[in-house]
This record gives sequence, C-alpha cells and structure tokens, in this order.
Amino acid sequence: MEAEKLFGQYKDTLSKELGEEPKVYLENGKLKVFKGSRRDFVLFGSEFIYEIEKFAVPMMRYSGKQYAKEIFGFYEKKMNSKEKAIKFFIATISVLSGWGIAEELSRDDNGAKVRVYNSFESQAYAKRGEKSNKPVCVFLQGVFQGLYESFFEKDVSVKETLCAATGAPYCEFEIKVK
Repeated sequence: MEAEKLFGQYKDTLSKELGEEPKVYLENGKLKVFKGSRRDFVLFGSEFIYEIEKFAVPMMRYSGKQYAKEIFGFYEKKMNSKEKAIKFFIATISVLSGWGIAEELSRDDNGAKVRVYNSFESQAYAKRGEKSNKPVCVFLQGVFQGLYESFFEKDVSVKETLCAATGAPYCEFEIKVK
C-alpha cells in the first residue's frame, strides 16, 4: 500500500482511539507538525542518527527494542488485546514518531514481514545524496525486535532485507521467531 494512504488510515485509527485528530500532516512523504513547514518532524533527527550511526549501533538497536517492549506492553494492558495493541503501535509510530510509515505485510506463528516507507534512518543518507552499501536502519530493527518479542512472547531475529539507503524504494524487515 502507498505511504499516504497508510498514513491516513493510521491517523483515523488514532483519532478514534484518542478522541481527537493528531495534529500532524504528511506532505510529499514527509511528516510535518505544521503545514508547509520546511523542517520534517522526527522524534530523533536524521542528522543526529547519521552522526552517531558509525559508533552507536548497539545502543540504537537496544534503545529501539526497549522502547517497543515498554510501549507495546502499555497498549496491550490498556486495550486488553495483543492484536489491537500491535496495530495501534504500528499506527502510533507511523503518525506520531516521524520514524517512517510502517506496514505489516504478513504475520504468522513463525514471524512477520514489515515494510517502512521514508525511514528516518535511511533518509539521513538521502539528505546528503549518499548511498550505503548495507542496510542502516538499526534503531528500527530494535523497535521491531522488541515489538515482535512482546507479541510472540519468544525471542525473534530481525533482518533488514531491503533498505532505502542502498537504493531500494523502501525498507523491509524480516522477523523470525527463534
């Protein structure tokens, strides 16, 4: 599905659950807090990620994992449903974080596959007109590891199989239950 349509669906989901519409907008594939703003909104700036990526990979992955476990646990308790919690989590990070627009492509007892449009980590390369020779979205790998470990209640491995920083049209993650 295309990013703009996903964003609209997620924003509707959040509006229904929260009772009000989140005050964020998608313009030309970029999340904006103010319409027409020249700056993108990202919970972590891509410039920051680009600068620390070379030496902080383990910290970034761990931080993403812990964040997802804590937030998913909160949603699961509040909604009393793992299924609702995972959908709400994906909608929330897609609309309110600026990390990219995530789409769960598939899920079964053995794992899942997730696509992310406009990953903030890969955008750090695009903003500099650079390409990477390997996937770079380690924070998001951690997020999906924490999310799916919480959902499956088992350890999982996460591999980024496509990355926009390498020239792919989007980033994709393969999650496997160990």
